[in-house]
Amino acid sequence: MTAVPVRKVDGRAAQRSVVLTAHPLQRIGAFALAAIQAEEPVDAPHPADLTPVGFDRAVELMIEDACLAADYGRRGKDSFWLKSSGAFFPNSKMNHRPTLGKRPRAENDERIRAWRTMPEPADWPAAPCVLCGRNAVGFYGKVDVPLVDAAGYCNSTPRGHGGLALCWPCVCCFHALPYGARLTGGPSTAVHSWDEEFLAWATLEQADTTCREITGEKKPDPSGRYQHERTALLAIRRYEQPMRAGVELMVFSNDNRGPSLGMYGLEEPLAEWLRSTLREPVFRRAWRSLIAAYEVPPVQGNRRLARDAFHRPLRIFLTAADRLAGGRGLRAVTRFDRPLADLTLSFLREVMDVNQADVDQVERLAREVAAEISQEDSAGALMGFRVACRSVVALQKWLEKKAVLRALRPSSTARRDPLLNTAQFRLLFDPDGQGWLYRRLLLIAVLGALHELGWTPQDADDELAEIEAEKIDDVPLAAEDEAFLGGVSE
Repeated sequence: MTAVPVRKVDGRAAQRSVVLTAHPLQRIGAFALAAIQAEEPVDAPHPADLTPVGFDRAVELMIEDACLAADYGRRGKDSFWLKSSGAFFPNSKMNHRPTLGKRPRAENDERIRAWRTMPEPADWPAAPCVLCGRNAVGFYGKVDVPLVDAAGYCNSTPRGHGGLALCWPCVCCFHALPYGARLTGGPSTAVHSWDEEFLAWATLEQADTTCREITGEKKPDPSGRYQHERTALLAIRRYEQPMRAGVELMVFSNDNRGPSLGMYGLEEPLAEWLRSTLREPVFRRAWRSLIAAYEVPPVQGNRRLARDAFHRPLRIFLTAADRLAGGRGLRAVTRFDRPLADLTLSFLREVMDVNQADVDQVERLAREVAAEISQEDSAGALMGFRVACRSVVALQKWLEKKAVLRALRPSSTARRDPLLNTAQFRLLFDPDGQGWLYRRLLLIAVLGALHELGWTPQDADDELAEIEAEKIDDVPLAAEDEAFLGGVSE
């Protein structure tokens, strides 16, 4: 049976309209393409609403930038695009190779325009675009598309094959990708989300920054440790609408010497928690405390927080818990940070999906434990409980001892309510549950309950005097951290 050949259609009109696909980098490039043709990137239309005139204008602007970068390379001068051309378009006509200087600018410009011009319909392959299904205009490899070694992508194509079959708009989206990414000269940062409104906002903001850096109006921000993660966290921080999907951080390079791709996800509950609580005045002091807990010079606290958000989010809870319970002796009680405790509880509920009924059980037990401790006049009673919290077995023994003593007390001098019920015991010590989390929460809640009781044992005077003498007010944060907490216009 003879195969029916695929008929090519001269669909020139379709080759000037953008369709969003499932490829994250194409999606970022699509919004960047719409942004660069607008007078103000933030006023750009949705890529699907980009007119053919706007599409042509964006392509022409990208050609002009590529020609300018090549000319700077020809004359041995530095430029924004020259630094990054190898990371995105290695071996392309704009790349700063020795041959650029041997040709006049007019010839280089002609070669670049030929590279960035859609092939004639007669040369189109009889194949659909692998991303959007429209008629492909050619096969494209790493010169045009960052095809990095990860998850089914290959940085080079089989010998004798041109690459991916792509339509012209999809190719142009990849050409626009650098405008929507943070360029470093090394691996670049791209922020993606399936929340289309957030993706549009984050890409347009980055495109605006990139365009100002290209023209020299703005100098690129200096890089530092965890800069990729901080870039994504700042995008979440500044976004004003509720998050409807998670955020993906893509750190990639198409450089010939070492193509790479790192993809790090941040789920929607955590993204929304980071966005909303940072903007709530009631949590402003709490966030200052959390950032201070992360502050380990010379790396600023917001950078370390960004690292944990994308790589080990549970560390956010542990860091806050250590801050709350880390004071020596009575300090953890007298200086108990209630705002940070409330922020930590919101993390458990909104991010870790801890049941409020379980939190209530732990807090109920904490009030009973605090009542037991407060009956003693020595600060050592608190220290004994804190030491017991370091071991599952030790905490079990401590609670069992206190529960037995309470049961044996005469009813005229103490309540007959049990110290610990079965539901609380399961939460703390069930090996199949999250006992470690509830044990941390119990310590925090006991400290808070003692603080509310105003417990001051007889031997507390000397230690309280030391606390006052040490002046343990919050250490001033680094300027970068203050800016991070100061508002959306950082």
